[in-house]
Amino acid sequence: MRYLNNFLKFKNIASQQKFFSFKMNQGVTIMPTLLLIDIQKEYTTEERPFYLNNIDHSIENCKKMLTHARENAWRIIHVQHSNGPSAPRFNPNEPFFKFVDGFEPLVGEEHYVKNDFSCYSNTELSSRMDEIASGTDEKIYMIGYNSVMCCLSTLEEARRRKHKITFVSDASLAKDIGIGNEEAMHEVMLKLYQAKTLAEIKKTAEILPQPSLTVDGASLPGTSSSIFYHSPSTGIGGSSRVSTLEFS
Repeated sequence: MRYLNNFLKFKNIASQQKFFSFKMNQGVTIMPTLLLIDIQKEYTTEERPFYLNNIDHSIENCKKMLTHARENAWRIIHVQHSNGPSAPRFNPNEPFFKFVDGFEPLVGEEHYVKNDFSCYSNTELSSRMDEIASGTDEKIYMIGYNSVMCCLSTLEEARRRKHKITFVSDASLAKDIGIGNEEAMHEVMLKLYQAKTLAEIKKTAEILPQPSLTVDGASLPGTSSSIFYHSPSTGIGGSSRVSTLEFS
């Protein structure tokens, strides 16, 4: 409660004095890329052959990543798989081909359709990835489905091209091909990714940490850019000092 009270005091002081300074990547602006692979209704519709059991948790993490990317002006690339108009699944004429609700591309976001496992099978997207990965400080995050097929193929091609990608492990899932269930199959794939050094593996919370607050020498979990505020006249505890709030 003491931390909450101090936080509210800081917030009130800040709103009154309006004196902030922001520390952002040592003055360098970096635009991360969020690559969303095949977040389509084929995976979320129970009667479909590619339905993934217990997909809800990973879909929620995909939503968190997409929301954060949109709120922070990331580059966003949507990829959609098509097997053609005569195919029994991923048929562009069927409703299951569509993106899961909430994942439809918005104006200004990129959208590509592929006909093979790897995203690089779309030549336009392949060139785009070459362009993006050429940036010195570019950060590319991959989310989506599924880790035993399209994610794997994309990461293997990315490695060949020396494109560095961070795979968000809990924003994906695998189609079971004999292990026993989707979660166990996904864990096998993550170990394979690591063994072949296909990607840096991170969880959603490692990329989108919870807000942290440093008050009176005590820290709550989380790291990020810092907001510095100094109130010469109303320092907490009756003395003037600089107080630091840290947010994700």
